[in-house]
Amino acid sequence: MDARGLKKERRRVEVRNIDNLNVQAFDIGNDYPQLVDNLVRSSGTAASCVDRRAKFIGGRGFASPLAYKFITDPATGETADALHAKLVSDAARFDAIAIHVTYNALGEKVAYRHVPLEFCRLCLPDDAGNVSQIAVFDDWTLQKTGKQKKQLKVENVDYIDVYNPDPSVAIEQFKKAAEQGIAYKGQILYINLKGVTNTYTLPIYDEVLTDISTEGGCATIRNRGARNSFLPAGMLIVPPPVISGDENDNAKDEFTNDLKEFQGAENSHRVFTFFLDQGDSEPKFVPFESKSWGDEFKASEEASKKNIGSRFMQPAILRGEAVNSGFATDVMQDAYRFYNSVTESDRLFFERLYNTLFRGDEAGNDFSILPLRYSEALQNVDKVLELLKD
Repeated sequence: MDARGLKKERRRVEVRNIDNLNVQAFDIGNDYPQLVDNLVRSSGTAASCVDRRAKFIGGRGFASPLAYKFITDPATGETADALHAKLVSDAARFDAIAIHVTYNALGEKVAYRHVPLEFCRLCLPDDAGNVSQIAVFDDWTLQKTGKQKKQLKVENVDYIDVYNPDPSVAIEQFKKAAEQGIAYKGQILYINLKGVTNTYTLPIYDEVLTDISTEGGCATIRNRGARNSFLPAGMLIVPPPVISGDENDNAKDEFTNDLKEFQGAENSHRVFTFFLDQGDSEPKFVPFESKSWGDEFKASEEASKKNIGSRFMQPAILRGEAVNSGFATDVMQDAYRFYNSVTESDRLFFERLYNTLFRGDEAGNDFSILPLRYSEALQNVDKVLELLKD
């Protein structure tokens, strides 16, 4: 077979230049992070997987008590553990993080702040292919919708230098800003969980975005079925009263009200008496059948859930889903050990990052992260979950 004859499909994510903003678009609409985040929020399985992944990457916190006292932002008093929680959330959703580092005139780091990854876009590279700045704006999708709180134009975007561990670089940048009469904005560390900086990264679940979208679509169908389906039990057809004028209308209203009193659970099993006059035809009840489309997509939804969980390499029991083995303590402990091993490399990434990024500060702390464990105090939850399953 001639491979050149196969149908060519566009890459899942395309990067193009937006010259007027001096940024590289993150996919065609420059909204890839926002797009995948919305898809995840529409899928119960994907949202649960991302949430559990964040918990396991974050672990039980730092091993050293001194690490909790390390202040990352003197202006707000935020400590390293609070910063860690924000960064872990982005890591679980996007497999990358952004940290804003500010300096003083001596090139000393003053503060470390979380920047939502979806706010960041890479600026256009120079002739050597190097990205020197990160563009920060609160909602890049506004360029697409036009519903902006502030216009998406160059003067409203923050262009911040990329992170450089060499203090002399920060000193020169500080001096240059002072000469121009502007405040030095610091640097942004834009890095993925593999340690690669200044490049767009796809989350681990990118390959199952179709499944995530499918599950969200099935949920929408069920919701519309419940909210918009035609639900009356049926239609009662009765002959008109043998009277005319206002008395005819009054008789219809009275009959309708009598029927209403026999409807509902509280009036169940009561007997309704209806007298026929000579020659009258008896009332006829025509039942309505309401079509539910939820069952039609059950197989697709189950397959999507399985594919999503498999891509995260996450045991279903961690998401509270019933499994064949039940919610036994040893099964849960095995699941914890397994998923701790899956997320170990991510925790090690943060350990190396903090021990390198914060090095030289007064803390000198060990930012090792303790993995999660299935606490004995949680074992009683097994019985509760078993009851819920039944």
